[in-house]
Amino acid sequence: MASTFQSLGLDKLSQNKKIALVDDLWDDLGYPEEPTHTLSEAQLNELQRPMAEAAAGNIAWIPLEDVRTDIERRYGA
Repeated sequence: MASTFQSLGLDKLSQNKKIALVDDLWDDLGYPEEPTHTLSEAQLNELQRPMAEAAAGNIAWIPLEDVRTDIERRYGA
């Protein structure tokens, strides 16, 4: 895949042009704009619950650097 990416010159595109290309490719796939399935009210509530907790300040945020340090300690990354 890397050779095709490079042979098409895609590696030379700016980040914005790459994003635009991905967007165009996604549109070209023809996926529907609207979801083809629905969620129950309970499922919607469960998805919205963490957002509401965050908005209310009820979530203890962990700094990204602490998360990285913990991952490196646990997995030797």
